[in-house]
Amino acid sequence: MPFSSASDGLLSPPSQSSAPSVSGTTGLTWHRLALAAAAHVLWAAGCQPDRLPVYPVTGSVFYQGRPASDARVIFHPLGGSDQLQRERPMGTVAADGTFRLTTYDRGDGLPAGEYQISVVWRGAATPQDTNNADFDERNEAMPADRLQGRYADPATSGLSVTIHKHLTTVPPIVLK
Repeated sequence: MPFSSASDGLLSPPSQSSAPSVSGTTGLTWHRLALAAAAHVLWAAGCQPDRLPVYPVTGSVFYQGRPASDARVIFHPLGGSDQLQRERPMGTVAADGTFRLTTYDRGDGLPAGEYQISVVWRGAATPQDTNNADFDERNEAMPADRLQGRYADPATSGLSVTIHKHLTTVPPIVLK
């Protein structure tokens, strides 16, 4: 029997002398199995050391008073840790103009910090797009940016925000 009931009703591991081991080429002992189980529980609980804590954040993007449906909004960290510098939280604008930011998992939010924002709004592909210098990873022509690149560079977009754990909605982004 791998576990025994203690007098207080709690399960306890067997004593060392009676501890069974899993035989075979791995030679796993009870201790290794317990360690593997604990690691799995931590992983399942979301304790992933390579992820920064994120906070759910939403916003909206409008161009000439109308929702910029399907525009891509990308948050570029200013300063912060090397780990933060590697992240590029982003969202896609819905038909009503709103977006939810994603860093690791869909809609999870983004880490606290200062960000510059870029917005790219690609429309439907047209024959003129084959003459465009922008190509995707499959070397297919990408539709032109409907904003003509005015907000594509975070350093010149003029858009920035500071995110902290209590900010759940960024101010509306109004593009001209």
